[in-house]
Formats: sequence, C-alpha cells, structure tokens
Amino acid sequence: MASASVMSAELEATDPGAEYYYLKFALRIAIQLLLLMYLLKPRVLAYFGLEDLHKAKAIGKLVGTVGIIFGLATAVSVFS
Repeated sequence: MASASVMSAELEATDPGAEYYYLKFALRIAIQLLLLMYLLKPRVLAYFGLEDLHKAKAIGKLVGTVGIIFGLATAVSVFS
C-alpha cells in the first residue's frame, strides 16, 4: 500500500509541460471566438435590439476594454 507522503511526492513530480498549456489556451481562444461569432449573428443582435450595431466598432470596443483591464491589472501587480 502506498502512503499519502509517497503519493503526494509522485503528484508533485508530474509537470504537464509547455505543450499542455499551449493546447489549453488555444482551445480557450477557439471557444471564445466561436462564442463571439455566435453573439454577432444578425439573429442574436435582432433579439437584443442591436440590429444597427456595426461589428467592427463592437469588436474595437471589446478589444479596447480588454486592453484597459489588462493595463490596469498589470499596473496594480507592478506597483503593489
């Protein structure tokens, strides 16, 4: 029988490697792009009453908002 200390030592030794993280984040990006494509379909925009929304402006605002949040998070981590 394996003891808890032996099992925990074995679990600590396993490192998923860079390939795991590349695949993990690539899959997240793909899922988020599919969700964004769905949300920008004319049928979905019509449901929310946003038929006149320009997709380029919406994506620009989204990228700008993400940039501001990333900048604020970076500034907080650097100066704290």
